[in-house]
Amino acid sequence: MYTDKDFKLKKSLKIETSNDFFNKYLYGDREKQKICNSTDKSIDDVFTFFEDVFKKENISSYFNENIDYFDILHIIYEQISNFIIGILSTNSDEDATSIFESLNSKGKPLDQSDLIKNKIFSELIEKEPLDKAKNCWNEIKKNLETKTVNDNNFPFTDLDDFINIYWKENIDNTSTNKIYANFKSKIENKEITSEEFLEDLRVYSKEFGIIYGDKSNFHFSKEHWSEIKNYINLLVDDLKIKQTYPILLQIMHCYNLNLIKEKTIIKNLKYMANFHIIYNDILNGKGNMLHYDKHARILRKILMNKGSDFNESKSQIISDKLKDMRKELSGLLPKEKIAFNNALEQYCNDENLSYTNKIDTKNQKKINNKTRNILNNYSILVNNNVSEGTNIEHIYLDSATDDITHSIGNLIILSIEDNSKLSNKRISEKKAYYEKITNNNDVSKLVHSGFFDENNKDIEIKNRKKYMFEEIYNSIKNG
Repeated sequence: MYTDKDFKLKKSLKIETSNDFFNKYLYGDREKQKICNSTDKSIDDVFTFFEDVFKKENISSYFNENIDYFDILHIIYEQISNFIIGILSTNSDEDATSIFESLNSKGKPLDQSDLIKNKIFSELIEKEPLDKAKNCWNEIKKNLETKTVNDNNFPFTDLDDFINIYWKENIDNTSTNKIYANFKSKIENKEITSEEFLEDLRVYSKEFGIIYGDKSNFHFSKEHWSEIKNYINLLVDDLKIKQTYPILLQIMHCYNLNLIKEKTIIKNLKYMANFHIIYNDILNGKGNMLHYDKHARILRKILMNKGSDFNESKSQIISDKLKDMRKELSGLLPKEKIAFNNALEQYCNDENLSYTNKIDTKNQKKINNKTRNILNNYSILVNNNVSEGTNIEHIYLDSATDDITHSIGNLIILSIEDNSKLSNKRISEKKAYYEKITNNNDVSKLVHSGFFDENNKDIEIKNRKKYMFEEIYNSIKNG
């Protein structure tokens, strides 16, 4: 119950649901509620829609300007109170499909996934009971829901988003809002069947979690997983290159089919991560020049080639095609080195990559994550291996009052033991200690670079930052 402006009691909605998200979303801290499945997303979408509609500046435009905002809400309340809800029920799957099509033929366009689902079910209902198809569709949705693996939460993926990525990865580059029309045409022309398409969605949905670091459907060796995960984190979370999703997923699918080795995955993900550090972060390259979906479909054609029964030949062809992809990407880099040098000079003048525990903000934590992953990338590159049990070391002490000490140019990856021993040491003491470390190429390069002149600290840090990105650039320029 609540009172109106005349203090009269009015009825309010009574909530009777076992959905914990619904209750917490409406009556708890909405910002903290994590969307974990399609039901949660629908609740969030509906609330956000009406929250926007009922804003004073929006809703008032539909009424006489002299009507008070509170009176407008009261008018809407009275209308809602008189709603009549009708329920249509049927035991027939065929009737349910027909009703769905009729009721949704007007108004807001349906999602592509709803249209595809309905088309699949209408096709299969003529051949067999729908239990298998329903179970398969529910499995697909469940595969895309939030999972908790080793205490890490992996985000929910919208079904439409997944189908869009799948389509570009495996079929063609149809625009999102035309996928259903294309799907329907291919079904009617017998280019694909509903059964095969549904099963393919199921398989790829199981593997989709790798985008967010969920390796539960893969069997990576411990030796290689940390490096693979670092590259995925960099591409997906830090650089946010969504165009890479189709080829990432196709590469992982080939791995699950035993057609490529973990070292092949590492070679290509390492290249892609380093390429996008340069192309996106430094050169501000255009996303529409990236054609990863095309290369994903090339791999798909190889997988679907019935003429080759030997996995060894397919594996070599896949490796060759991935090499072609890397060469194409290298072709997007400036032909003249001076263009890169100019962009790098500007990049190094900005404080864009930093790592510090002296600033406790949400934004700094994001920057810390990105900087750590790029630093890990660089460390793997110069040391040619992934070191376990490491920490980030500030060469000059991390200072709350000196921003230059947060720069990536003042950071180096060391073992936890070395990092602990160097805590709060002066730069002269650190230099002496660094000289004794023999198993870290980055440390050796630092020692021989003449870095340790406190009077030129700012210049040294900027130059080291520049050197790091030149090394990354040199690693990718030839594909």
